[in-house]
Amino acid sequence: MPISHRRLRLNGALARAPRWLVLAGVVIFGAAGVRATFAPRVPTPVLRSRATTAATDFAAEAFAQAFARAYLSWSPGTSDQHDAAVARFASSQLDAGAGLRPPQTGAQTVDWTAVAGDSPRGTTRVVSVLVGTTNGDLTLAVPVQRDVRGLLSVATYPALIGPPPADPQPPELDEAEVEDDALAAVARRVVTNYLARSAQNLAADLAPDAVVVMPAEALHATRFHDITWARPRRDVAVVVGARGAGGLQMTLRYELAVVHPAGRWLVRAVEINPIHPEVMP
Repeated sequence: MPISHRRLRLNGALARAPRWLVLAGVVIFGAAGVRATFAPRVPTPVLRSRATTAATDFAAEAFAQAFARAYLSWSPGTSDQHDAAVARFASSQLDAGAGLRPPQTGAQTVDWTAVAGDSPRGTTRVVSVLVGTTNGDLTLAVPVQRDVRGLLSVATYPALIGPPPADPQPPELDEAEVEDDALAAVARRVVTNYLARSAQNLAADLAPDAVVVMPAEALHATRFHDITWARPRRDVAVVVGARGAGGLQMTLRYELAVVHPAGRWLVRAVEINPIHPEVMP
């Protein structure tokens, strides 16, 4: 082939090269985009405080309550059944029934349980369970251990402990009375319509971004005791007397998150005695 023809063909190939390179780049980057779209994303690490990560273990708490129901339920002549029920939770290193031998007479069933505390200690959490039985109420401390596989067990013997401490005379709330008549009127209307489950009337006093979930049963507001500032110009506390079906009477307290746009008070949320971060110990 003459040299001139070879040069022409070579120049033509070079002229076409950028276009092919662009097309190849589009294909490569397009494939990368598909992979990025369908490949599982690596979650962004979330930094959590020790208090947040250790505060609650719902699985361990449910496990402790289930153990408490099995451990504290018995009837005459059913020791083997009791031991088998407890064995589903307790370590095989413990005595049968986790050390509990039911009495020879009498029966006991568990009516309800609730978690009163959850204290992490290494791989073990001591879950305090309030237990209501047919023979009275008690509090059971249940040591729940989680192994490397994530499996739970009652690794050591439980303990009967005292109930959560209570103070019948706590410090009185130091809240200033709401002196704005317009705001007080809005607070009374909102609570009245909220208790009555009157959504249409309630909406007239709600902010556009408000989210309010109605109670399951309707009540009639009978008397307003106090309307005070739970947090100045942010939350209004309302103490109200209410009457329900069959003559039921209740005194209830609500906190309303309020805003003041365009010259009038509106409610953003109806809350139940929230604990505000700035006043937490």
